[in-house]
Amino acid sequence: MSSEDNPPGDLPESGPRRTGIVRRTDLTRQRPSTARRDWVALVSVLGLSVIVLLVLSGMFSQPSGPPASTVAVTSPTASPKPIYTPEATASPTPSPTPSPSPTPSPSPSPTPSPTPAPTAPAYGLVIIEPKHKSVQTDRTIIVRGLAQPDVTIVREIPFWFDQVTATDGAGRWSMAVELAQGENTFTFRVGDDPGTRVMLTVYYAPG
Repeated sequence: MSSEDNPPGDLPESGPRRTGIVRRTDLTRQRPSTARRDWVALVSVLGLSVIVLLVLSGMFSQPSGPPASTVAVTSPTASPKPIYTPEATASPTPSPTPSPSPTPSPSPSPTPSPTPAPTAPAYGLVIIEPKHKSVQTDRTIIVRGLAQPDVTIVREIPFWFDQVTATDGAGRWSMAVELAQGENTFTFRVGDDPGTRVMLTVYYAPG
């Protein structure tokens, strides 16, 4: 037999003789079967799950009656609130209006004592109006005075005839006199007695 009939890698001729059919090793037989092992694991997991569910259901289930150590605590009953009935409030009695204090009447102003009427002098004469050194706005004024009853009153006029009048029974006398612009001075006497002379000065300022 030539070398061509025996290719390299074939079994030697001294070994068992080969037929024309070459047998190959079945790989599926070389691996152990896992189907049984998977089935056992699945059954184990299911059984364990059932046990866990039974334990959990026993833990969460509670007896129907209340536990012996439980003490019933009753909440206090709320006392009913009194119903407030508004009472009619009595209207306050109005305080009596205080009577107004009497207004003190103003004390009457003291009545000025009447100026005593001038009396006629026993000697000489007096001039009642106008006042000495007063200002007059009328050109003609009336000079009035007092002296003894039924005597002659003379106004002296230098370088001219004197002006004369007489007193009445009460000693009153009057005389009209004309004024010049500015200062005017007059002299009066009783009769011819120079010791009774009285001087009067007035100022004329036309209004």
